[in-house]
Amino acid sequence: MLTVTFEEAKAQFDSLVAAAYGGEEIIFAEPNKPLLKLAVITPVSQEQPKTPQFGSGKGLITYMADDFDAPLDDMKEYME
Repeated sequence: MLTVTFEEAKAQFDSLVAAAYGGEEIIFAEPNKPLLKLAVITPVSQEQPKTPQFGSGKGLITYMADDFDAPLDDMKEYME
């Protein structure tokens, strides 16, 4: 991590950008107060979304009401 003042950053901007491209974290600061961070934006992958794996949600549902699959009162007239 490299911390620089705004005055230093103005004078060395090109080299700071090159350092950020190289993976260095650049912090712009006033005396004893960090304000900004210069970082490279990682591109979002253009891959196809992964297909869900069967069973991947196993164990995630920890509670189910006893009447979960009981007919709803609002639907009684349609079920006759």
